[in-house]
Amino acid sequence: MQLQNINGDTPLLIACIHGHEAVVRTLCPTAETSGPSVQAGRSCLAIKSHLGRTPLMAAAEMGAKEVVRYLLECMRPPAKNEYSSDLVANSYDDMDVVEALKLARKGGHVSVAYQLLRKLGDCHTLSGSAFAVYACHQQTFYAQQRRDLWLEGKRISCLRLSMPPFNKPPPGVLLPDMSEQYEVPVFGLRISRAIMECFDLDGLPQVAQELGITLPRYGLSGFIQGKMFKVRRLISEARKRDDCQSGVNAEAISRLERFVEAFAALRTDEIDGPDAWHRWVSSFTADGWMEKQEFSHLLSNFGFSPETAKEIQLTEIDDRWDDGSTVKTTLEQYSLRWLSKAFAGYNVVGCLTDVANLIFAMKGKPPTPKPTEEEVVIIVREVAQKLREGEFKGLWIPTHMIHDAETDDLLSWLLLKYVNRGSAGSSLQVLVQLPIADPKYPELEEVAERLKSFDCEVYRDPSARNAAAVKLALQSVLTPK
Repeated sequence: MQLQNINGDTPLLIACIHGHEAVVRTLCPTAETSGPSVQAGRSCLAIKSHLGRTPLMAAAEMGAKEVVRYLLECMRPPAKNEYSSDLVANSYDDMDVVEALKLARKGGHVSVAYQLLRKLGDCHTLSGSAFAVYACHQQTFYAQQRRDLWLEGKRISCLRLSMPPFNKPPPGVLLPDMSEQYEVPVFGLRISRAIMECFDLDGLPQVAQELGITLPRYGLSGFIQGKMFKVRRLISEARKRDDCQSGVNAEAISRLERFVEAFAALRTDEIDGPDAWHRWVSSFTADGWMEKQEFSHLLSNFGFSPETAKEIQLTEIDDRWDDGSTVKTTLEQYSLRWLSKAFAGYNVVGCLTDVANLIFAMKGKPPTPKPTEEEVVIIVREVAQKLREGEFKGLWIPTHMIHDAETDDLLSWLLLKYVNRGSAGSSLQVLVQLPIADPKYPELEEVAERLKSFDCEVYRDPSARNAAAVKLALQSVLTPK
């Protein structure tokens, strides 16, 4: 069993190099088996070749997943019996596993490396540096492994996750118990205008230029304009009602229709800023429309009576899908949600969800229950004020960030790079999740190379589903080379 060839390789090590699991099992039985020959075989786990390789290291370097799994099982201390010896009981140490982990990572053998990492202990309780992590990406199974491998088993002091619906893990994927989840609402102009204050900071344009990121700007959403046919459906349904044939409700329908048609035809060059947009919307609505953006108040902006507005909101309709099937839905879901978006149709270009969640994460624990629009605006402006003053004391500042390269991810990265520069002794490490290569989206490769050039570690996740959004981020946020 312990014979070695000219290179110092034992039969067990050679079997591991070639990934021969059956041979490995024969040469190295598990701890439950006893007997002198068996214990001698298990003692080969500790014998190194002239190159300093143990069987575990060799299997890890070759990416032999099942062999590694079996060797780790063999490494459990054997039960004391007449054949036990100090050599067997101490046939390996943690450094063997650490070296094997390095080899697996170098070879890109993620699943093997993850097994080894787990062998070293719970990734979140190992001694060493404590990391504060902000993660705004899709929580896939593969992403959980890559996070732990990236941190190399170091202890996480705080893990805060941006968790809009798209990022939520699929069934069967468990998040660490310590994770804190943020899902801050970002609807309406008041919230986006407050968030924009966080990008009006001295020195931020210079950081943005260095990273090749365009600062967020206002613009008209052609996508929302294209959804106004859904609001026209509400108008059509309202006109069928007896209480909308005359009086205030009939007038309200006319005002709503004028707004919808004018918005659908509006050009970006007709609005030169958020104040101009406010004046434009106000020409169709009653005063105070920015404070009445919840579905239950939305129609009151045009003068509908409360009773009629409520009944219209709850009206059921048939929604015909592209495949020809029909489903029941309400005008609230079909129409009012797009009318609500139309009020913010001139807004910050792109999504700000991850930025809003980052701001709340920097402020403290996730809010419970979900905050109102007014509460979101207050918190965002408190953090913006601290950033403007350079007063970072009391703010949670991550040491590590994981993102998936969408528009709001890149803006969050920009903000954290700025904060880390102003925070003494702080340095931000970044891991980026991208979908696998796709000929339909060659832009993914450009994004990967650009992020790597800024010392971001990039990995490709087979379960990531945001190629189109990454392409959009390249077009709208990353400045041309």
